[in-house]
Amino acid sequence: MFLKARRPFAIPALALIGVLLASACTGAAQPGASTSPSAAGAPVAGGTVTIPIGADPTLNPWSPNAFVESLFINRAIFEGLTKPGKDLAPAPDLAESWTTAADGLSWTFKLRSGVKWSDGNPFSADDVAFSYNRALAPTSDFRSGAISAR
Repeated sequence: MFLKARRPFAIPALALIGVLLASACTGAAQPGASTSPSAAGAPVAGGTVTIPIGADPTLNPWSPNAFVESLFINRAIFEGLTKPGKDLAPAPDLAESWTTAADGLSWTFKLRSGVKWSDGNPFSADDVAFSYNRALAPTSDFRSGAISAR
């Protein structure tokens, strides 16, 4: 008797579930979503990018604890000698070119000219050597060989 009393609600409940599923799959715009031609077409300058992160980021690109939460931020505000290029192959950034020694044990980078720090001082090989050696200092979590500026 209890089962028979619940059956009249089964068909309307299934119909309601079907309508909800169909409306979720229609591709209608979400509340607050833009339906302007630029949303579906060419990129528009300006705006805001929001990137969710799981922890507080650090602005020290050499920090061993600064991986996922700082990756996007550090790539946006710091330049490196190289950057990921096409197919993720190294591409020039602060270094306009580089060569590898025949033994594969050393690399020589030709730095881009005209680069300045935010205080107006010129960027130099000494800066690269300082940054690299600082990351490899005994108080750092990175410990291996050192480099020198030429």
